[in-house]
Amino acid sequence: MALIDASALASYILKEEGSGKIREYLAQGVMSVELVIKETANAILMATKRKMIGSQQVEIYLGALKALLKSNIKLVDQRDILEESFKIALKNDLTIYDAIYIASAKKQKIPLLTCDKRQAKVAKGEGIDVIEM
Repeated sequence: MALIDASALASYILKEEGSGKIREYLAQGVMSVELVIKETANAILMATKRKMIGSQQVEIYLGALKALLKSNIKLVDQRDILEESFKIALKNDLTIYDAIYIASAKKQKIPLLTCDKRQAKVAKGEGIDVIEM
């Protein structure tokens, strides 16, 4: 099992190039933090604003997100990793959002599944196995 971040989940939902491999991990089941819902929805919103997708696609993509959350993504509580996330963010000049995924993967002792190269580098520095897409 892996912990998926919003960059990987959004890439899969928006059908970005190379995102097909993410399907394999989702089929097996992944974990994430509740933040992934908001960040992925925001990625769909930004794709809409940039005219990359139309209103019909929005419904499909939001529906896909909701379906994955029901069956393939186990959400874990992020409240108990706030301090660790803050330390990681401060130490590595990273956003708290990215640090939350790293701290959660660290706590769960599972790899981080991400498309974010900077986040991947920091995660590796924290001793976390990373699956880069």
